[in-house]
Amino acid sequence: VTLLSPANTATGIFAAAIDANNNLYLAGTDGLSVYSTTAAGVPTLLKTYSTGNGSHSIALNSASTYVYVGNESDGTISGFSIGTGGALTAISGSPFTAPDTIDALAFDSTGAYLIASGYNASTGIQLFSVGSTGALTSVGTAGTGTSSLIPGAIATTH
Repeated sequence: VTLLSPANTATGIFAAAIDANNNLYLAGTDGLSVYSTTAAGVPTLLKTYSTGNGSHSIALNSASTYVYVGNESDGTISGFSIGTGGALTAISGSPFTAPDTIDALAFDSTGAYLIASGYNASTGIQLFSVGSTGALTSVGTAGTGTSSLIPGAIATTH
């Protein structure tokens, strides 16, 4: 077991994901950090990418070609295409407008839609279609009420 310690002790890590190439993605207050991992699971930091404020959630598509980060403080989703060696390139149009205080992201079983959950009486749940270039287009919203509590998870099924 290798313990990862952020370089900045004030950094919070809120979400993690591993792609098909064993790259590790960590969403946190400093942005999106990408690590390569060995067969034994030893991580090596490749690069940290700037995202919106307060990155609290992360979602990878099943093909490991796109990674999305929900930025809680500014209500956006940062999207990146994944290249060779875990190098990321911002998707055109990113960051995308998302629910206020976004705190969870998930793909549907087909990978054609990304669901975002946050706080807003009329648009706290937002459904996005994922275009061929990874760009997100909002196709529907639903309210999450007027409570100041933020939904913290999304479960999807087949």
